[in-house]
Amino acid sequence: MKTNNIVNIIKLHLAKYPDMEIGDMVKLIYQSEFGGGHLIEIPLLSYEQILAEMESLPDLRGNICEDISERISRIYLSPLRPAFAENQLSAKIINALFTESAGFIKGSTESYFEKLDILLNMIEQKELSSSGLHEESRSWTGNYSFSRKYVESHKSAGCPMLRHSESYREKYKPAYRIVLNEFVPYIDLFRKIEAMAMERKRLIIAIDGKCGSGKSTLAKIISRVYGCPVIRVDDFFLPAGLRIEERLNAPGGNVHYERFTEEVIKPLSQGKSRFSHKVFDCHVMDYTPKPKEIDFSNILVIEGSYSMRPEFRGVYDISVFLEASPDIQKSRIISRSGEPVYKMFEQKWIPMENRYFEHFNISENCDIVYKV
Repeated sequence: MKTNNIVNIIKLHLAKYPDMEIGDMVKLIYQSEFGGGHLIEIPLLSYEQILAEMESLPDLRGNICEDISERISRIYLSPLRPAFAENQLSAKIINALFTESAGFIKGSTESYFEKLDILLNMIEQKELSSSGLHEESRSWTGNYSFSRKYVESHKSAGCPMLRHSESYREKYKPAYRIVLNEFVPYIDLFRKIEAMAMERKRLIIAIDGKCGSGKSTLAKIISRVYGCPVIRVDDFFLPAGLRIEERLNAPGGNVHYERFTEEVIKPLSQGKSRFSHKVFDCHVMDYTPKPKEIDFSNILVIEGSYSMRPEFRGVYDISVFLEASPDIQKSRIISRSGEPVYKMFEQKWIPMENRYFEHFNISENCDIVYKV
């Protein structure tokens, strides 16, 4: 994290919560580095805890999300209660976002200590001020010696996770979970899915978009929330016999759309909820011996570039397009697969995708578009 980001977070939270004590600020910095994964021992138990907490909370309006770093947010539970129908979000979805986020947030002790040093330096340089009502809240922002001793004691104890101070809990009623900022925009999508799933016997969701935009991650979250299967367009890789120049140069030709139509679109058009499709394995450039069985009761997700070809769209109830800037694409592909693979994407696969997106106006024909 860049220095100015943690500086801004510290100042913003102190301005919003002037009764913060030093432990509340250290807790904020801890969460900004390590997230909230320490709360997840068993996902089901985590869900039950969120459910019980939401049922016991007062109906308090307020911001649903609040940044605590450039990558992490607190998502507050009270504004998501059923009393606020326009914001309502189920405990099941909140838990899925929370547990999924924890898998991506690693953090490091070195970075955490750097952030604590930044806090102490701000106090020493008298860059912080608080008008809190409690004596300790007033004192720590202007008392470098007191704050330094607190931080040193915290470090010597092994940096345990802290609870909010009694004064903070009493005044601000904190009830939240930690999620990745990139998941926050999908809250409206989950509301849409929940509402439509209650009205329809089945719901088909398509997720198209640029490589590195998070299609697989979003599909995984939906699958975890609803226990539904995911059909991946990558399983319909173009076989060798069709990989001719004319086919590859055609917009959207870089997928075996004939087989996808026969094995997926046709069964869905006939109202089937149980069928199978072959899976192409790029490592051996052939089909796996065993086809993939699809069996869904309510929701099915179809994920991948080329999933929104015009001839496929008729079976979809919700279509989502994920947009990603070239810089984000590059960063994510390199992080996932390395520089040599990115070079291949840059020279070959990304131009193919872009021809398809532009030729068929894919984003314009999707219900929801997210820019990441």
